Formats: sequence, C-alpha cells, structure tokens
Amino acid sequence: MGNGWAQRQKLVVDSVDVSAGTIVLKSGVDQTTHTYKVDAATRIIIGRAKGTINQLQTGMKVENLSAIAGAAGVNQTLSMIAVIPAAAAPVPPAPAPPNP
Repeated sequence: MGNGWAQRQKLVVDSVDVSAGTIVLKSGVDQTTHTYKVDAATRIIIGRAKGTINQLQTGMKVENLSAIAGAAGVNQTLSMIAVIPAAAAPVPPAPAPPNP
C-alpha cells in the first residue's frame, strides 16, 4: 500500500468495532471491504488532529493508511490511519419572508 493508494481506492470507513479493535474499510472503486486491527500503537489522525478509535465514524474518508509489514489479509494491523471527517449535511437556506 503505497502513498495515495487509499485515495485511489476511495476508501471510506464502513464500520468500527471498538471492543474488538477492528475497522472495516470499503472501496468506492470496486465495493470490496478490508478489515484491519487497530491497537494501542496505531496512530490515528482525524482531520489534522490526533484521534482515537472511539472517534472513528462510518462514512469518514481515508486519506492515508499504513499496515504493519507481514502477511496481507484479513485483520492486518494498522500502524497509522488518517481520515477526513465526513462532511456534515448541507443546511438549506432560510425561507424568504412573505411579501407584504
């Protein structure tokens, strides 16, 4: 997983299981899912600030990630994940006042 791989795959957080310490990422390109372990050593960045697994939410876009070297596959441990908070729903403009 080289630099930019997460962006090219358009990865988003699909689900987070805090108690199990796992995160499922979904590719916007081919709809595949990838499950990773998140442990105490995993560096989590949300926006530009340090975060925790509790702050990861479904829908966040993955900007970058790095897995610990080893066998690829299910439940590979992440050394780092950087996400962008999901965009808030746009607020509709206030209705115009009625004409007198």
